[in-house]
Amino acid sequence: MQLRENWQNTCNPHFERAQRLKRIAEEIQKATKALIIAGSQTRDEELRQCNTFMHQRMTAGQTRCINSLGRWWQHCRA
Repeated sequence: MQLRENWQNTCNPHFERAQRLKRIAEEIQKATKALIIAGSQTRDEELRQCNTFMHQRMTAGQTRCINSLGRWWQHCRA
């Protein structure tokens, strides 16, 4: 009986600490994944806004030129 109590008193704190560290590591992984996803969404939104801004800044002539280049490129690839 004494041996079992000694074992529990000695090993349980180490086991509990290891489990606690494992849970902390899992929480860090979840938080990191969430940050990566949020960063990706932010980057996508920034690119979309930048593209919208650039299209708004173009003159009608520039837009026609780009569209004709696009049609020419599609024709060349066909």
